[in-house]
Amino acid sequence: MHELMMSPAGRTALRSVLILAVFLASWNVARVAGKRLEQRRNSLHVRFAVSCAKGLIAIAAVAAFCMQFSMTREFALTLFQSASLMVAVIGFAAQAVLADVIAGMVLSFAKPFDTGERIVLEDMGIAGIVETITMRHTVIRAYDGSRILVPNSVVNKQVLRNSNFDGNVVGTFLEVSVSYESDLERAIEIVEKAVLAEPAVVDKSKGNGEKEISVLLSAMNDSGCTVKTTIWTETVDESFRAASNIRLRIIRDFSEAGIEIPYPHVTVRS
Repeated sequence: MHELMMSPAGRTALRSVLILAVFLASWNVARVAGKRLEQRRNSLHVRFAVSCAKGLIAIAAVAAFCMQFSMTREFALTLFQSASLMVAVIGFAAQAVLADVIAGMVLSFAKPFDTGERIVLEDMGIAGIVETITMRHTVIRAYDGSRILVPNSVVNKQVLRNSNFDGNVVGTFLEVSVSYESDLERAIEIVEKAVLAEPAVVDKSKGNGEKEISVLLSAMNDSGCTVKTTIWTETVDESFRAASNIRLRIIRDFSEAGIEIPYPHVTVRS
């Protein structure tokens, strides 16, 4: 047994087993560490870093394994000796892939957005919720439920609007038209009460005990005035739902108060 282990074939087999064991141990450490980090903070940047670490571990294991056999060793040494040429060829052939990977690393370190945040790529007109970032793509869930896969290099070059970048709330404008014949001050009061009555609206009062609501006259149109306010919620889904609930309250309360919402109509006289 000892002679077999000391033979060239035995030493090669032993080194191969050791490489496999180190690879499996490193892979499991990266996987477990990634899960623990995700439990502390469910961040797409953590998942991207774990994916990169696993990729490097796999590449190192394959390279070490190839060096154990004469046939693959000669091939590997030839590649290493012509490393500059290989890098140039691979870089030219896979420049788009490398650009996406490098851009993904830049996005991971810069953190212009995170999972669940609403972003808009201004130049492309793409808007949605960030789901994840892979080695090559940023996955965005559009408002119709479809997924948009945008290359990381494209995202990195875009003018990006992030509704959650400086806080954990989402703002949505709400506009309501009021006829000139109606009581405008009473209409503003009803809109304020409708917003305050919505549980999903986030308190932006900074600790003074009351929700900060501002309803303003934003325009004077041909058919009536427009009052405008901002609805603040924690998520985009809550924003849509809260806006719907507030509109229903406004329509009901306007009707009870005799306040008219202007709309096109035709009067026929005989």
